[in-house]
Order: sequence, then C-alpha cells, then structure tokens
Amino acid sequence: MSLTEISLNIPSDHMANVFGQFDTYIKKIERTLNVTVVLRGENMKILGSERQIKRAENVFLQLIELSKRGNVITEQNVNYALALLEEEKESAIVEIDKDCICHTINGKPVKPKTLGQKHYVDAIREKMIVFGMGPAGTGKTYLAMAMAITAFKN
Repeated sequence: MSLTEISLNIPSDHMANVFGQFDTYIKKIERTLNVTVVLRGENMKILGSERQIKRAENVFLQLIELSKRGNVITEQNVNYALALLEEEKESAIVEIDKDCICHTINGKPVKPKTLGQKHYVDAIREKMIVFGMGPAGTGKTYLAMAMAITAFKN
C-alpha cells in the first residue's frame, strides 16, 4: 500500500469548530478512515491510501461548509458525515442543512438533521396527510409542529 498526501486549507476562524475541543473530531476521523492528519497553521495535510484521503478530505470539506453556514459542529455531525460516507452519500449532510423550516423565538433555525428527517419534512410539504412512525425521540412531533407553525404563519 502506497502512502499519498493531500493538502487542504482550513480558514482559521473555522478551525476550532471543525476540529473540536482538543482535536477530538480529527482523531475520530483519523481512527475511522485510517489516515494521519498533520496541521501546520491553516494548512492541513492528510496522509494515507489514496481512497481514504479522498474520503477524509470530503468529510473535512463537508464540516467546513457547515461551519461557514454558522453551524456549531458537534460529534453527531462528524458521526453522521462518516456514516453517510459509508453509504456513499457524501454531500447529503450539506444538502440537509440547506432546508430551514422556521426559526425559534431565539432565532435558532429548525432544520432536519438526518436524511430520514429530510424525507419526512419533504413528504409533509408534498402530501395532505403524512403518518410518521419510528422510535421515540427522533424528531417526528417536533418537525411536524415546526411545519404546522410555518404553514399557519403563511
């Protein structure tokens, strides 16, 4: 197996958000994708097999894009980006983030967080009646209420 290297420029104002406290997100990506990440200022080098560094680069680019849109990157975002990578739906996390249903009183946007939630919200927009079934705590009622409030306001 030959080692390859790729360079990626990370804007300094997004570094802390994308890398996590004590670089925990970098370490998680390194372990999961079997790559090595070396930081030098705003420049980041990813070392590993060609396929794995392309996958790692894609995850970092997705996280940077989320950060640029004003999102606080959480471990859930990193885990979901890595999971979508396995399903070969790499750009889905940025597509999901584009869909803003409404804003809370504090101004926080209400958005779907997973592909399932995105499909659910799209079904509510398209159909008169939608039945949502699934485990407790997955956002069914929350998203349905956000959609109802938006429809009422409109």
